[in-house]
Amino acid sequence: MRRIIEPVLSGGGPARVEVDELDAGWPRDTSELLAPAARAAGHGRQQVLPRELGASGFAALQFLGYAADEAARGDVVTSVERYFRREDGVVVVLREWNYACGAAAIFVIREMLNAKVGSHPGVLSVETSPSGRVRSSLTWQDSHTEYRITVLDDVDREPAGARRYGREWLLGLAESLGT
Repeated sequence: MRRIIEPVLSGGGPARVEVDELDAGWPRDTSELLAPAARAAGHGRQQVLPRELGASGFAALQFLGYAADEAARGDVVTSVERYFRREDGVVVVLREWNYACGAAAIFVIREMLNAKVGSHPGVLSVETSPSGRVRSSLTWQDSHTEYRITVLDDVDREPAGARRYGREWLLGLAESLGT
């Protein structure tokens, strides 16, 4: 835990950590995604109401599909992952988890809080793998849902093109959800 907290305590800004290639936080390959109709035909009982994205910053992104929930018939499904692509081709994932449905609780370490989404404190991290893969994640909670936006890009890297997809862009995308 100290390896995650230390960069926040020493440098401000996002935590920068190294993660394994097999870490569960890496988004799935987009070839595995489900179209809305296929997701609706899934086996699980959906217990999360995904946010409407029509008026959010996600409306400007290309929708790619849903991650399969892998639930057995009748199982309760408390999270949904939607995949998008920015105009520069980078994948963006929105995960919503209804932690209140399962009577779960969120434990947050105050020293890790380094971002704010509306009135909600959050954690912004930039994670790299030994092979050089990189992802930026922003996580925050409201009274019943945990939200995580993962971008397969370093939001603190200098822009390669004319458009800047930096930290301000990520925070603006999160705030556009209106949580």
